[in-house]
Amino acid sequence: MSWLNAVNRLAAGPLLVLSGDVTPTVFIGSAPFGWDAVAEELASELPGFTMPNGGGGVSWKNGAGPMNGVILDAENARRVLAARDLVASIIPQSERGRVIPYSEGAMARMLLLWAAAPQARDKTLEHLIRPDGDLKEYMYHDCKPGRYEAATLWDCSAYFFNLMSRAKGLRVSLGRPPAPDLGPVGAPSGPDRRPSGPDRPAGGRAEAAMGRLRWQRMAPDEAYRWADVLAVCREEKILRNSLWGASLGSVEGKTAYTSSPPKDAQGRRVTCWPPGKVRKIAPVFGPGPFRPFALLIARCAAELTSIASEQVGSVYSTVDSVTSVDGREPKIWGSIGLPYGPKHRGDAVFVTRGCWRIGPHPTIPFCPMVKIASHLEGRRLTSWRPDKAAALLPGYSPKRPQTPVPHQTMNNYYYTQWL
Repeated sequence: MSWLNAVNRLAAGPLLVLSGDVTPTVFIGSAPFGWDAVAEELASELPGFTMPNGGGGVSWKNGAGPMNGVILDAENARRVLAARDLVASIIPQSERGRVIPYSEGAMARMLLLWAAAPQARDKTLEHLIRPDGDLKEYMYHDCKPGRYEAATLWDCSAYFFNLMSRAKGLRVSLGRPPAPDLGPVGAPSGPDRRPSGPDRPAGGRAEAAMGRLRWQRMAPDEAYRWADVLAVCREEKILRNSLWGASLGSVEGKTAYTSSPPKDAQGRRVTCWPPGKVRKIAPVFGPGPFRPFALLIARCAAELTSIASEQVGSVYSTVDSVTSVDGREPKIWGSIGLPYGPKHRGDAVFVTRGCWRIGPHPTIPFCPMVKIASHLEGRRLTSWRPDKAAALLPGYSPKRPQTPVPHQTMNNYYYTQWL
């Protein structure tokens, strides 16, 4: 079945409501029951695989090359189309190489590849900057569960984008760490001859085992194009939020659906797979064009957030925000010119990472968990009392703080070399 017929057939039912089209293969619509249900139903009738998009909508891919069909979410379609116009305004048609995609991540990748020549992967640098091997867990986070009478959530605006815009280039590597200067043989040792800690140098050539950042100089035309990319992304939020992820590439597989038969242990297709039966897969699209640079940005962001967390005595920190309960501010961000400010204020309940409430602002997982806790207590939720209901949640204990993972106790600070 063709993409057009599959979409029209699905629109005749309750799963998809079409509201327009952009091209014969690009539609605009809404999904009352979620985009995963739409992607799964389309996969049962189409070859290749279908994938829900991060900003809403569904993409269909069959073979190499760009997406073969797209359904844009009606609430996000105007912003996506505006972003495509911005990309078209700075990349000449003769230099695009292909049609401008309808995914914000793919548009950001096109901008990066247009701006400068990509850098090969540097596994040594990846290991040093991301020692645990898991970028998602590398993002700084810390939670001390409990109830607090007054809390302020400080947020650093456009964190990764602002760090990227201040970098000295897009291609970076790590040099060898210089040897410590211990003086001539027999010279007395002292505090001026030894590092002040296991990782922090006291001065001179005692640089510790961290290596120096080496920025590859950008050609003049690359520098001009990169400046244009930053200007465009600063104007459009969905491109700004996608630029870092596009430079990094896939870290883990994304959820997708396909009706193609799986392979057995010998790599052969299963022949008894029922026609139209859908299975879930996790395609990985590979590293981005500037993966070492993106990892360095993530590392420096984690360093700065860890320092900000110490400065305010944070009870809840994650990626680009810290929470103080005594009014202290994270001055490290302001000292290097990063914009920040209070996002939420009020009494607070912290349960775990991504599950909290500050004043009238709960996270999405918080409300369902509160309702479940209220149901388990055996009474109806007649009024929203998260301060009481949160105490019923599994694992909730103000006396059992969740400490950062070991590698987040940082002594080497890469940000000091370029910020």
